[in-house]
Amino acid sequence: MGLEMEDFWTSFLTWCPAIPAAILCYAPMRNQFRYNRKIVLAVVFLALPMVLLGAAFLETKIGAEFNSFLPALFLVPFFVYHKSLKVPLYKSAAVYLIVFTFMCFATNFALGWDAAKHPTGDINNYSLEATLIQIGVSSLMVGILYYPASRFGSRLVDLFNIGRVWWITLPVSGIFLTYNLLIAPRKYETLHVNKTFLFFWLSLLLLLTLLLLLCVIFYFIVKDMMEAAELEEKNRFLEMQESQYRSQQRYMKETARVRHDFKHTLVTLDELLREGKVETVREYLDDYLASQPKNNTRIFCENIAVNALLNYYMQMAGERKIDMEWEIFFPEKCGISDVDICNVLGNILENAVLACNDVPENGRFIDLNMRIKNKQELFLVVTNSFNGEVKQVDGSYISNHPGGSGIGLRSIVSTVEKYSGRANFSHKGREFYTDVLMKMEKR
Repeated sequence: MGLEMEDFWTSFLTWCPAIPAAILCYAPMRNQFRYNRKIVLAVVFLALPMVLLGAAFLETKIGAEFNSFLPALFLVPFFVYHKSLKVPLYKSAAVYLIVFTFMCFATNFALGWDAAKHPTGDINNYSLEATLIQIGVSSLMVGILYYPASRFGSRLVDLFNIGRVWWITLPVSGIFLTYNLLIAPRKYETLHVNKTFLFFWLSLLLLLTLLLLLCVIFYFIVKDMMEAAELEEKNRFLEMQESQYRSQQRYMKETARVRHDFKHTLVTLDELLREGKVETVREYLDDYLASQPKNNTRIFCENIAVNALLNYYMQMAGERKIDMEWEIFFPEKCGISDVDICNVLGNILENAVLACNDVPENGRFIDLNMRIKNKQELFLVVTNSFNGEVKQVDGSYISNHPGGSGIGLRSIVSTVEKYSGRANFSHKGREFYTDVLMKMEKR
């Protein structure tokens, strides 16, 4: 009985590295919890020890080998992990797999130590000391990696939404994971042949260093991609402003000419009235008014960048015969950067215009209401028509247009969350609703 209890607790400790692994998995997801963050973490870290106790019981009583539990250990927790988050599959899979790979390095370090102490042993007779070392190495890894994963990793998860780049990380992590599984010694005596032990340690250290280096390189490459995208977005808004500025300049030049010629017009009208040619005066005035320059630039709000953006999409919507009812109350300056508000507003209006293209002309509309409440919060409500067909993956809307992926909506959410806000998307029948709340002070 005493021996069984010792085997049980040894088995339980063997599973315990799953706890630091779970901590590291959630580190870059701090802003991506589907439900209340505290409740999710409480449930996970209360349930996880119970699950590990159950696994240890089965391993001890049934006599199943540790490796036979690996598929369940890998897939079942991942399902729970993914469902607790609101990120796409490619993000949760990328983070989960690389954390699992790091934990495999910790396991092999412990196996190497065990092989050095017990040359005639094997992987199925894992010593208690090796188990404690595995827990220690796993915890040390989490202690070292938690801060960069939480600070820098969360930035990538929150803001970087190019799926194919995230998917590429999976085979890279898979290569390191496969190597760890293959190099794990089944019989310890094999490590004591010639210089196999030296190769084992050197390969582990070199590959761990390489994996860490690849993580750093990946971060900086993605960071540069995000900065380039942000710069492109800024240039796009500047081009819109320049277009509106040139239009306004043309209008000012034309009105200056009209003002210069106005005195001649008055002289002509006076002469015609003196001669009693009322009908001629009426015709002259009609021609004069028809020749006046038209100003297509509207003043929606005091903010120059937002006003240029709204004029751009107003013109685009007009060309597509989309009915528009816009109520804009937005100040010149507030606690939200021009780039961020234009990013949110531009993505919403672009999606709305594209959606209206699939609707008959007599059913196209975009209703926009944008206002500041209590000088603290920005409310943005948009309702637009669409064809009624929707695609959703994990509760997120995906574009129906060729090549579309729903990145625009995720960009809106990421930007809004920078300002402690929220963005909700829904539909009913052939109407699509977007509701955005942003705090004025950036967190």
